[in-house]
Amino acid sequence: MNGAPDAENGPQTGTGSCIQPAPAGLRDQIAAAIDAAWATAATTHGQSRRARADITDAVMAVRDTEMERLRGELGALKQAHVALAEQAGKDQAALGRVRQLCEMTIRYSVRRDAIDQAQDTLAALNQQEQQ
Repeated sequence: MNGAPDAENGPQTGTGSCIQPAPAGLRDQIAAAIDAAWATAATTHGQSRRARADITDAVMAVRDTEMERLRGELGALKQAHVALAEQAGKDQAALGRVRQLCEMTIRYSVRRDAIDQAQDTLAALNQQEQQ
């Protein structure tokens, strides 16, 4: 079934057991491009070889447009990934400072409530790390 058309969903994309139907919008765009190219070819070209080339060009133009859209989307996802990674580094540094302050409070404070609160905070951080 790998890449083969499916009567219900149309052409398939992907490999292995993760085969997904081609997006309906893309299928519609390709069908429209083929229809337009075929109509032009039927009226202006008597040769089937030229008609086939026109249809191929039309389909490839739709594919190229979709590829550009996907490249843009990929670029945006990469930027988001970098931003999230940077934020994660800042978050880890902040948690390290909180952890350090809790440990100092436990070690050096004379106030029992402060020590209990610092121990509770460390326990919550440790529990969150394990999840």
